[in-house]
Amino acid sequence: MRTSHTAICSRIEDEKLKITDEELFTSAAYSAYLTDIAEAASQRYNRKLKVKTYWDETPNARVAFTDNKKITINSGNFLTKSFPTRKLRADSLMGLNAHETGHLLFTDFKLFEIFMQALESGRMYPAEPPGLEPGDETSLAEIKALYAAGNKKAIKVIASAASKIENIIDDIYVEARMCDAFPGSLRTGILLNNLRVPELMPSITKQIENGAYGFAVMVNLLMQHCRSGEVNNLDGYSGEYIDSLYECVPILDKAVYDDDVKTRYMAVNHIIIKLWKYIKPLIDNADGNDKNNNEADDENEGGGGSGDEKSEKNKTDGNDDNGKDADNENKNSGGKNTKGKPGNKSADKILEELSGQIVSIGSKPLGKSRPVIAGKYTRDENSFEKAKEETQALYEAELDRLKLVKTDSISEGTDGSVTYDGEYGGSGSENAAEDIENILYRAAEDKVNLALEDELTAELQEEAKRIRLGNAHRGVHITVRRMKTVSDYYVEEYNKIASPLLLLSKRMQKQVSEILRDKREGGKRTGLYMGKYINIRALINDDKGLFYNKKLPQEKQEIAVAVLNDESGSMWSDDRFASARAASIVIYDFCVKLDIPVMIYGHTSYNNNAELFAYAEFDSRDKKDMYRLMDITYRDNNRDGAALRFVAERLSKRAEEIKLLISISDGQPNDEGYSGTEAEADIRGVKHEYKKRGIIMFAAAIGDDRKNIERIYGDGYLDITDLNRLPVNLAALISKYIKE
Repeated sequence: MRTSHTAICSRIEDEKLKITDEELFTSAAYSAYLTDIAEAASQRYNRKLKVKTYWDETPNARVAFTDNKKITINSGNFLTKSFPTRKLRADSLMGLNAHETGHLLFTDFKLFEIFMQALESGRMYPAEPPGLEPGDETSLAEIKALYAAGNKKAIKVIASAASKIENIIDDIYVEARMCDAFPGSLRTGILLNNLRVPELMPSITKQIENGAYGFAVMVNLLMQHCRSGEVNNLDGYSGEYIDSLYECVPILDKAVYDDDVKTRYMAVNHIIIKLWKYIKPLIDNADGNDKNNNEADDENEGGGGSGDEKSEKNKTDGNDDNGKDADNENKNSGGKNTKGKPGNKSADKILEELSGQIVSIGSKPLGKSRPVIAGKYTRDENSFEKAKEETQALYEAELDRLKLVKTDSISEGTDGSVTYDGEYGGSGSENAAEDIENILYRAAEDKVNLALEDELTAELQEEAKRIRLGNAHRGVHITVRRMKTVSDYYVEEYNKIASPLLLLSKRMQKQVSEILRDKREGGKRTGLYMGKYINIRALINDDKGLFYNKKLPQEKQEIAVAVLNDESGSMWSDDRFASARAASIVIYDFCVKLDIPVMIYGHTSYNNNAELFAYAEFDSRDKKDMYRLMDITYRDNNRDGAALRFVAERLSKRAEEIKLLISISDGQPNDEGYSGTEAEADIRGVKHEYKKRGIIMFAAAIGDDRKNIERIYGDGYLDITDLNRLPVNLAALISKYIKE
C-alpha cells in the first residue's frame, strides 16, 4: 500500500519543523522563488536569468556572483548568517539577489573592460583627473614614472587596487538604481544588508592589530561609508586612515550616483592617487621574481621610499593623535602590521592576501557582457533616507521580537497626537513572511517526496526479488533504477523538444476524451429502435431509431497503461531510441491529461544482470516524471523476457479493467545465453501467460523493425515509425478496448 494523501500532508507538516536554514535556503523551492523575483525585475528590460543557491560557511567564502545568465548566492555567507531571525536572513538573501540583478541591468561591462585594459597597459582611462592638489600631483608623477618604465609588477598592483575601488562605486550605483526602480522587497533587502555591514566590520584599530594592509583598511572604510554613511570606529581611532577617508569622501559623494560611467571611472583614478601612499608599499614589498618584471623595478622600489632612511622618516612622521605605534609600524611594513621586516612576496601573493582582507558583498559578473540599461537616475535624498529609516525600524522591530523584558507598570504618557502620512510606501516586505512560509512548505514537501521516492525504489527492488523470471532467466539479477532528483539539464532538454509532441498528445486526447467522459460521467445511447426514452429531436428524421437509454457512470477506473522501452545498443541505429523517447513523452502526457494511470520503464542488460529504469511510476508524487523520460537512451544488451515479466507483473496488480502494455523495441533480444529463436519463444511465452491474466500486450515497431515485431508478437504490434500517425493509431487502439 502506498502512503495516503493525509499521511503525506502530516509528514510534510512534521518536516517543516525540522528544516534548517541550510536546507531551506538551498532548496529548489527557494532558488525558484528568487528566480521568480529576479526574472520579474529583469524581464521589465527583456532580460532572463536564473538563481542558484548553495551553502558555504568557510571564512572568506564568496557571497554572491553572476555570469550574466545565472546568479549564484552563497546562503551561508557571513553577512546573511549574522542576522538573528530567519525572516531577516531571508531579507538579506533577497538583497543579494537584488544586488546581482542590478549588475546585470545597470553595470556597463564593455566600458569596464576598456577601463581595466587601459590600467593593465599602463594608462588611466578615460583620463588623468585634472586640478589635483600639490601632494596628489607628486603621487600621479610617481605612478606615471612606473607606467613609463613598464614596471609590470606595479601595473598589476595598481590595476587590482583600481578594480577594488571601482567595484565599491559600481555596487552603490547599481544598488541605488535598483532601490529606485523596485521600492519593495528588493530595496528592503539591499538597505538591510547595507545597515548591517558596519556592525560586522572589525574596527580600524582591530584591522591594524590583525595585520591588515593599509590599503585594505582604506577600502573597507570607503565601502562602509558608501553603504551606510557610517564606519565602525567604536574604539575612537583618530589617525591618518580617518583623515584619508575624509579626503576621499567628497570625490565619492560627487560621482557615485552619476549616470555617466566615465565620471565614476575618473573618481576611481582620483582616489587611487589619493591612496597612493597605501598602494605604493604593496609594490615595494613584492619581490622581483614576478614574470616579465624588468630591471627598472629595483630603481622604482628605491624611489618609492622603502629603504631604511624612509622607514626612519615614517617613524617620526605619523599624525596619530592617540600615539598608536601600531599604525606607524603598519606604515613601515608596507601597510602590513608585522613584527620585524616582512618577507618578500610575489605581487600575486600580496594581491591574494589583500583580497582576503577586504570585505566584499558581491562580485562583478563574468563572461559575455550585455548592453547597459539606459536611463537617468535622479536620487531623491529625502525619499532614500526615509526608506533607510523604515528599514532600520523593520530591523529593530524584528530584533525586539527576540527580547522579553520584565516590567512593573505601563507609562501613561501624555495625550499624544496623530500625524497622517499619505506618502508612506510600505516597508517592502509585506508578503515576506507568507512567502517564506510557502517556501518552507515546498521545501518540506520536496524532502518528503525524496523520502517517498527512496521508499518507492526500495519497494520496486523488493518486488523484483519476488518475481519469478522463469527458466530462461535463471540466475539473472534485476536492478531497478529510479532517478531520485531531476537535474535542470533534463528539464531544459525536455522543454526544447516537448511542444510538438504535446500537440500530438492533444490530438489523441480529443479522440479518446469523449469516450472516457461517457464512461466516467454517464451519458446517452441514442438511435435505438427500442428503449426506455424517446428522443424528440429524432422525430423529424425518417430514421426509425427514436429511442435512447441513459448510461450510468462507471465507478471503476477503466484503463491502465504501461510502456517498456528497449534500451539496447541496437536502438542507436537510425535514432530508434529518440523515436522511443518521443513516443513515450506523447503517451505519458496523453495518459496524465486524461487521468489514466501510466508507468513507463526502460531496460538493458549485461553479463546476466538486467537493469530496469523507472521513468514514470503509477505512484509518483513529485510531478517530474516527464523530465525523467529524457534519460531514455541506448545502452548495452537486452533481455526482453525478464523486463516484460517484471512490468507485466506490476501491471497485473492494478485494479483497472483494461491493462495495456506497449513494448517499444527493435524486436531483437540479445544477451549472454539469451538470443535467437529461444529468446523469441520466451517473449511469446510471457505474452501468452499474461494475456490469461488480463494484460493486452502490444509491441511498437519502428521502420524495418516491423517484420521482427510481427514474427515475435504476431498481430500484436503498433507502428510508431511516423509519430504523426501515433495519435490516430494509439487512440484507435485504446478506444477499441474501452468501448468493448
